[in-house]
Amino acid sequence: MPGAHLNKRRLFINILGAIIQPLVVTSTLLFLYRFLLRTIGVDKVGIWSLVLASTSISQIANMGMSGGIVKFVAKYFSQCEPEKVNGVVQTALLALTVVSGLMLLLSYPACYYVLSLVLTSNRLPEALAVLPHALIAVWIMLIGTVFQSCLDGVQRMDLRSTTQITGALVYLAFCLLLVRDFGLLGLAWARIIQNFYIVASSCFLLKRYHPQISLFPQSWDRSLFKEMIGYGTSFQVMSLMSMLYDPITKAILSKFGELTLVGYYEMASRMVAQLQSVTTSANGVIVPVVAELQEKSPEKIKHLYLTSYQAMFYISLPSYSFVIMIAPFVSKLWIGHYEPSFVIFATFLTVGWLLNSLNSPAYFAYLGTGDLYWNTFSHVTIAVSNTLIGILLGLIFGGAGVVAGRACSIALGSCVITSSFHFKNGISLKDLLPESSRLMFSACSLGIVASISLNLLYHVSFDSISAVYSLVLTVVSLLILTSMWFHPIRHEIWLQINASFRKNIDVL
Repeated sequence: MPGAHLNKRRLFINILGAIIQPLVVTSTLLFLYRFLLRTIGVDKVGIWSLVLASTSISQIANMGMSGGIVKFVAKYFSQCEPEKVNGVVQTALLALTVVSGLMLLLSYPACYYVLSLVLTSNRLPEALAVLPHALIAVWIMLIGTVFQSCLDGVQRMDLRSTTQITGALVYLAFCLLLVRDFGLLGLAWARIIQNFYIVASSCFLLKRYHPQISLFPQSWDRSLFKEMIGYGTSFQVMSLMSMLYDPITKAILSKFGELTLVGYYEMASRMVAQLQSVTTSANGVIVPVVAELQEKSPEKIKHLYLTSYQAMFYISLPSYSFVIMIAPFVSKLWIGHYEPSFVIFATFLTVGWLLNSLNSPAYFAYLGTGDLYWNTFSHVTIAVSNTLIGILLGLIFGGAGVVAGRACSIALGSCVITSSFHFKNGISLKDLLPESSRLMFSACSLGIVASISLNLLYHVSFDSISAVYSLVLTVVSLLILTSMWFHPIRHEIWLQINASFRKNIDVL
């Protein structure tokens, strides 16, 4: 088994795969939700969203294993210890298959209770009909995290991205086949098929490229389990907090608004979440790299962080700015008309997730070093503030206030991680706005302010200013793209692409 090493070409390929994956998934979701709105309606999309939110509680059965698998597979892979790698995979697989199955059975009453609180009596039977299928899909997904995390640990995120991309296409295909005839049940069956496909394809790719890794549970290593659980305790707290975000927001939203608002929130949240995946997944590839540096050259972690943050700033700020600016047109394309609730929700969530994406280099650096205190504290902060601020603003402003509270909590928790990492490593807070990105920052800020101002002024009659809005969007986009073109990071990315291309040509 070759040891893992800081290979720039491998790192670049992993980042490229992590970027392409959410782009493809986003495209399929845009098509899928348009199809769902036409076939089952926004109310049932809201019901499905609430069912998924309730089942997220059951994901505590993960026991924080996914993070432990990535770290310890990366550790033992870099040290050329195939027996330990196999021990990690087999122990985690046994634990998740058995324990998660039992915990999912026990979680059914809790999911039932949550749904009964947020749904009316005439809507509850529809949700309960698909709940068992949703729990089965979660169980299969949890088993799949073992193999997906193992791919991450051996620095083959490109293969993991491949399974996610093809899995999204499989999900779309079966939704188109089943939903029209079976409604919400068809949606649930499609999710089960998708998760099973991801498990099978992950096993196939892992075995093909790393045949020395045994994928079937043959033994149980108690010491490795304790090591992973020890590392995964903080992960478990983070997972528990994370799984509370969406259910709480949707529950509060269903109380202060209509079920249709939950449906529009689900669509806005999915859209922004895919963009967030594009940006943060690219940074996720540094976890096994940092884990290796922690073992061999810890002094290089600070430099890796700064490089990663500057690249993240360059990618994230324009990307999220464009989402805010095009939200009205996405609404017309996706929903069929300009929907103010969708645009407002998308704007709030985009601002919150922008700050979250900028915190991801520090977040993943902490994961790689195994220092999870601030990551855990951040998740607790988001969970608590999401509930308190969401209820407070919901009482005052209704559904829009609930989503604004969600965005505020994300931003607050994100600032905790970044500021702590900077103080701990002696990095100036001035570096949060890289000098080379200030022109781009000004152009993006102009676009965001102009977009929000026009939406606030004409949110009811947007069609009357669509031509003016398009002109403003075009001018600001040209300013942003120009600033990106002359940015030094653009030149570095281009050099990496050329180097990778030439290397592939030489191999051929």
